[in-house]
Amino acid sequence: MALFKEQKIKYGFFNCKQSKEDPKASINLLRELGVDLVVLKGTTDSGHTPKYAGYKDLKEKCIEHNKKLFKNHEVIVSNCPHCIEIFKKEYNIKAKHFFEILQENAHKIRSINGIKIDYQHACYLNKIGISKKNVENFLKKIGFLIEKSFDECCGSVAEDFERNFPSLANNVCQKNIKTDSLIISLCPFSVSMMKKNGLKATELGDLLNEI
Repeated sequence: MALFKEQKIKYGFFNCKQSKEDPKASINLLRELGVDLVVLKGTTDSGHTPKYAGYKDLKEKCIEHNKKLFKNHEVIVSNCPHCIEIFKKEYNIKAKHFFEILQENAHKIRSINGIKIDYQHACYLNKIGISKKNVENFLKKIGFLIEKSFDECCGSVAEDFERNFPSLANNVCQKNIKTDSLIISLCPFSVSMMKKNGLKATELGDLLNEI
């Protein structure tokens, strides 16, 4: 019998297995803001990929495996809105996007002092309750100057569309997104897709960590 209760760290950070973007900067930023956070180890795919590929049994195995690793955390955090969507809908747990934790700690972030950016509102953010207006207001509050804000599809769709129809996905991105400015997005798939097509794109956590 253990002498002490197992410590429960409030936030567990889930690293999306399908993303090509490294969330290290976002994790470091949250820790600098004093967020009680641990990076989850031993996780598998969130279940989003097998779900939309039609593999129900594999999706359930992913959920069963991950839930065992989530039990010591009150809230699961990720920078991937696709993962957050399935956590909320099918894991029956409390999950928050990186942006939501950042927003709760906005008072700790020093002013950006007028850095000019474009903002791309990724499609899955609306599915997890993060509106375009909400993000715009936050970016302005911490000092960004938004030259253009848009919600056109990047063409990736969590790499599912990109993987199966790469040429068509690239065409969607090139047609929908035309700018020479630095683009901030809250979806790692959007960032990867835009960078692949020659656009200057970054996740918010990466940019804030650099400033």
